[in-house]
Amino acid sequence: MEFGKLSDIGGVNFDLLPTPVFSQNILARVAKQEPVEQPEIYVGCTGWANKSWQGVYYPTSARADDYLKYYSQQFNTVELNATHYQLPSVEMVKNWVKRVENRPFKFAPKMLQTVSHATTLKYAIPSMQHFCENIRYFDQHLGLVFTQLPERVGIAQWADIELYLKHFPADIPHALELRHASFFEPQQDKILALAELLAHHNCAFVITDVAGRRDVLHQYICNDTVVLRFVGNQHEASDHSRICQWVEKLQEWVALGLKKIYFFCHQPDNEQAAQLVSFLIAQIQQKTNWRVSAPKIWENPNPQFTLF
Repeated sequence: MEFGKLSDIGGVNFDLLPTPVFSQNILARVAKQEPVEQPEIYVGCTGWANKSWQGVYYPTSARADDYLKYYSQQFNTVELNATHYQLPSVEMVKNWVKRVENRPFKFAPKMLQTVSHATTLKYAIPSMQHFCENIRYFDQHLGLVFTQLPERVGIAQWADIELYLKHFPADIPHALELRHASFFEPQQDKILALAELLAHHNCAFVITDVAGRRDVLHQYICNDTVVLRFVGNQHEASDHSRICQWVEKLQEWVALGLKKIYFFCHQPDNEQAAQLVSFLIAQIQQKTNWRVSAPKIWENPNPQFTLF
């Protein structure tokens, strides 16, 4: 992911700030409505088409057509970028679902680029609704849709964003990612107003942890779900330190009432994102009782045997 990428991270402060009062209040409200003992936690990468994972996370003999099947045995969610570039047909969605049958797996399809990056967002609402009708066929395997607006969309497009949220199907879980600096000014009045708007429409506010844009690490929680996009630096020590901070922060939020967590790991070379997932889950297993399984390295060279 190029957004927020730095060639030198030496001067970056990766510490997490205190949780905003707004988020604490939202979680308190969630906890009162329906307290839960365990959060639903989904951890994954940005795709399954990684040939380099053959013999590591997939069997050596795996065919490309089977990558998703093996991916779903290792991870329980995917940030589905394919839907950003092509409207998924109903047949395509059903085919993906067939490959993860009987797995507790959730897809997080990214909104179609011709919608999210339209010159005027309000005119793309019919296309957004068409997209949503097709992704309904994920059925119980639909985690959430996330709309990533480009950096040029700022406060000046507030009315369009509000209209878009108003027309987004209320029964489909949704998360919004914003990148324009005008939303994240130090006064915080704009981001607070935005968080209130998202909460009104039951839309999660995507949190992005990336070296070069610490402002988008806002920690505003707008409903019972957190969507976190974590961008590593292929620097094991700093990446691991940051992951450990996040496990502590997520424990805090779950104690306050958080119900669902989507944590997507990125690396400049996303072939290495699975290693971050492994480290994250190991930390979760060590420090919590949350139910989440770690990916396993493929060690059996005989293709007739199954993964587990």
